[in-house]
Amino acid sequence: MVSCSKSEGPLKVLGFRNYTLGQWRGMLLLGIVVAAFFFGLNYLVLTNVHFPQEDWFPSVDPRMTPKENATPAMTFVHGLLYAPLSEELLYRGPLVVGMWVLHLATARQKITVRMMTVFVVALAAVTTVWFASVHSLSGVCNVLSAGTFGIAAAIMTIRFKSLIPGIIAHALYNAPVTLY
Repeated sequence: MVSCSKSEGPLKVLGFRNYTLGQWRGMLLLGIVVAAFFFGLNYLVLTNVHFPQEDWFPSVDPRMTPKENATPAMTFVHGLLYAPLSEELLYRGPLVVGMWVLHLATARQKITVRMMTVFVVALAAVTTVWFASVHSLSGVCNVLSAGTFGIAAAIMTIRFKSLIPGIIAHALYNAPVTLY
């Protein structure tokens, strides 16, 4: 488990710190496994379950489908770099910062470990619902996919106290979707 101290800068708090080769391997392997699992799960759901799109959500917003309006290079940059970095920072960043603040509070014995656990789980649930709801303009399948991926990304963030595993998994998940 990686520890956080009061003197760490903002990048280190978000998980951008020096890791050993073994830690990098673990994060990369976990990212590959999570991305492959969710890509396979989405493939099974999309090929076997039919959702009444028009009854649940309005038609897909054309602004949400950049493939028709962007060059392949811009689609690649957005799908593999911009979206994973910005979305993980926006949706899992508060979770990492919250864990850091709570770690400092428990070190000073201001709160109990049980209170910290409840707060981290609640914060993970809120950020996951937020992440899934933002993807609602792309349809109900995307909400379910984003919600389940958000749970996995939150678990990885809590486990490693870092955004890096979520960014890796997000980029690897987006890779086939971006190239499709």
